[in-house]
Amino acid sequence: MIPSLNLYRGKHLLSAKSFGMKDYEAIFRATERMQQQCLNSRNRRALRRMLVRDGEPLEFELHTDASTRTVTSFRVAIRNLGGHATWMPIGFSGRAKGESSWSMARIIGPHCACIIVRDDTDSNAALEWADGIEHDGLETRIINAGCGTGEHPTQTLIDFYPLWKFRKKDLSAGTLTIAMVGDLSGSRTMHSFLHGIQRFGGTVFLIGPEEERVPQDIISELDNRKLTLNRVTKMRDLLDIAPQVDFWYWTRWQGNLRPDTPPDVKLKQEQTYAKEFGVTEQLRKRMNPDARVLHPLPFGLEYQFENRRGPDLFDPDRFIHVWQARMGVPIRMALLEKLFAKQ
Repeated sequence: MIPSLNLYRGKHLLSAKSFGMKDYEAIFRATERMQQQCLNSRNRRALRRMLVRDGEPLEFELHTDASTRTVTSFRVAIRNLGGHATWMPIGFSGRAKGESSWSMARIIGPHCACIIVRDDTDSNAALEWADGIEHDGLETRIINAGCGTGEHPTQTLIDFYPLWKFRKKDLSAGTLTIAMVGDLSGSRTMHSFLHGIQRFGGTVFLIGPEEERVPQDIISELDNRKLTLNRVTKMRDLLDIAPQVDFWYWTRWQGNLRPDTPPDVKLKQEQTYAKEFGVTEQLRKRMNPDARVLHPLPFGLEYQFENRRGPDLFDPDRFIHVWQARMGVPIRMALLEKLFAKQ
């Protein structure tokens, strides 16, 4: 039985702070069970009853900005469990006319069991949806699928599964060394990852341009008794720490989350970031042979080497982002089982 998550108002998943150490363990064990059940036709049929009530599928609405992996994996996970998902791109919703998230929640909420929200422009969007639901006393759940530069808690599950799968004892002991490279101020996946790793402890290198920093409100919430944070702003320092890193976590430059920055400035920022902090052959040679490299995707110029597709440059046993992304379906199935299990 998966322990009770620490959800907003008892039912909304808005932050990676909802997950405790036991939650990760239980959800990941359920993930592996889901994988096995999907291999057998009889078990697949049993799974398809999970999101069914009184013979009817539960309704899910995905209300999102641009998305490939999150929308696809949620839709497949919902279908595999017998639910029904409708995708409403934000650009085709009332938001395009200026309607608030709070207002839309009150209109859409009565018709759904769950609304999955991704909003690139508003870090508080999922909270506003949840508050609209609570205002009207609805049973609908809200899941934050990535809002603004805030958080992306379900991506944290996908990012942590490799740590649990490959280095479970070190994760539990708080002895992993992790290098997080990228857009420290703008990456919501990094922010959620930090909330996750502070549960376990370890050493984290925060790597990126000197002017970019993890927001202070997130730093202040981290338990530094268990977590050691180090700042790296130069490639030479990146090369120095490479042999001691167990997991690397790259992100692209989040230009889409900077709507007020002119396109030519965004491109220059991305190019500069990739030049200073992207993957190079020199860095790859300095990495610990057992290290694995994660990426929430999509990758940008920091992963230029993949476009060359040479086996000597791209090692899928180390750069495991494709496998990582594919785990999104069983992981989100395990999460939905927890949130909607029949009592």
